[in-house]
Amino acid sequence: MASLLHTQLSQLVSRFEPSKMQLREASASQRRIRALLEAGTIGACVEDSFLIGSYARHTAIAPIDDIDIMVQVDPDHWTKGWPFRPNPLAVIATFQRAIKYRYPDNHVRKQRRSVGLLMSRRAIDVVPALATDESGVFRIPDVDEEAWLETAPQLHAEAITGINQENHGLVVPLIKLVKVWNQSLPSTARLKSFAIETIVGRLYDAYQISDLGEGLRDFYDFVVYCGPIGGPRASLRWDDDLDVSLGRFTAQAADLSGLDGNALAGVESSRCIKFVEKARINRDRIQDALDRPADANIRRQLARVFPAG
Repeated sequence: MASLLHTQLSQLVSRFEPSKMQLREASASQRRIRALLEAGTIGACVEDSFLIGSYARHTAIAPIDDIDIMVQVDPDHWTKGWPFRPNPLAVIATFQRAIKYRYPDNHVRKQRRSVGLLMSRRAIDVVPALATDESGVFRIPDVDEEAWLETAPQLHAEAITGINQENHGLVVPLIKLVKVWNQSLPSTARLKSFAIETIVGRLYDAYQISDLGEGLRDFYDFVVYCGPIGGPRASLRWDDDLDVSLGRFTAQAADLSGLDGNALAGVESSRCIKFVEKARINRDRIQDALDRPADANIRRQLARVFPAG
């Protein structure tokens, strides 16, 4: 039988689900730009396109204000023979011009690994990619590094889907709850949503969740366990950090795809310290809601954990 906290968390997460209208508008936006990029001169070098990111993985929360599209391209459009991979900046610049031509009234900018299109209600990131010999693995340009980096967004999505199914469909709503909480934090304490998703995925690939209340408490406590040495202490017993470190030695959350990627790459220690402390505070609030499961107390604690709710 579901606990009262589980029931109230289930009701809460439903408030943060994208509306049908938001989903329709987002779907129309991505279909239009994909169709435009597969036509005309730029279309000659496009081999495939597909959605990536939280919208594609069904882990997005309302509003859907960003959409990520990966566009598989033919490298021969830019270079033939040696080198086999074109200059990353040249590929980014080609897509920037093509998108600007199709959206002359919108702001289009070259970014480190993509081209950003800013529309009235959302931003769309177009990520050029080269196929590899390994199914599901692509290389994307990095202008700063002047290199092509391996990534596997579809494998990450498959991993999240599998973990969610193994946990009775509770992992995706838990991800959404943690994302909402993360957004409420001060900007200096927030993590990127992909990092949140990766940490939750790694935790519940190793452990089982049967109650959203206990699952949320465990997430917060695991974050504390992975925090800096000398920081807050975990309440539960954890025998493995599951390749997650929030300042214990470095900032790391190993990619669920199996590649060498790090979802916390570049995150400074001060951000980790603040994030871990916020997790400790909210672990104690959720634990109190579990210990004293009266309706009024649960509502009071959830209002403190999710002030936007």
